[in-house]
Amino acid sequence: MKRVSTAVSFCVILLGYDGAAQCSDAGVCSIAGHSYNAQHNISFGYQFGKSTKTDDLTFHAVNLSADLHVLEASRLFLGIQYNSQSGPLGFTEDLGDVAVIWTQRLVNSESEQLSARIGGKITLADMKANKLPQAYQSSLGTNDLLVGLTYTYDAWDFTGAFQQPFGRSKNSVDRLKRGGDILVGVGYTHKVELLKVGGDLLFVQRLSKSSVLASSVGTNETFMTLSGSAQTQVNVVGRASYTLSTKTDVHGSLAIPLLKRKVNVDGLTRSVTASIGLTTTF
Repeated sequence: MKRVSTAVSFCVILLGYDGAAQCSDAGVCSIAGHSYNAQHNISFGYQFGKSTKTDDLTFHAVNLSADLHVLEASRLFLGIQYNSQSGPLGFTEDLGDVAVIWTQRLVNSESEQLSARIGGKITLADMKANKLPQAYQSSLGTNDLLVGLTYTYDAWDFTGAFQQPFGRSKNSVDRLKRGGDILVGVGYTHKVELLKVGGDLLFVQRLSKSSVLASSVGTNETFMTLSGSAQTQVNVVGRASYTLSTKTDVHGSLAIPLLKRKVNVDGLTRSVTASIGLTTTF
């Protein structure tokens, strides 16, 4: 899909960008996570997203990620997406962002874990593709800092995360500059033999209003702040995974927003987001 909604994706790191509605840019949502494990895994997945009828945008993404157990209590996550966006104004496709996230386990017992995460996402996309607005581009166009903390107790997990973008998108139409985002999430996972099912409730708050290009004369640009763009999002996510073998799981998720975003210059608004993927452990 295209981005991880208003946050780098405060969604689900472990299965390679499994998405939440309006949480789709490999960002804050990819900082959220479930229980820490001591194995390597590689994930490959596909994600579909649809905006509201107002914008009529469709998003597709192919995701590839590796989550590596590098030290006794540390993991390194590397992920990349290839995205396409289409709508009434046209079509674009390109690499999206590279996400790099370090996880450090702080507490580990039979019933509870506490892990800290820090990392970032680096934009790779051509932000001027087909001279279309920001909402049609394969990235939000900034390099972002991601930090988060996840506490797991039995089948429950609780996450707090923060995403800070730096700079302004090079998109020639909007030149979007976003504020930071905070995420608070709670999730529950239930296992029945080879099947795991669960759900997440994600709250994302934009900390300041966005600004976009107002006018441009030569190299001189002026910008305006968008009223109502410091938005609140609440997403609900259903997810499931099934163990195909001792090393391979198939997994999927479906996410919908509970609140409607009024300003969609960043293209993050979704009416639905669905994903499916395969994870191999070694």
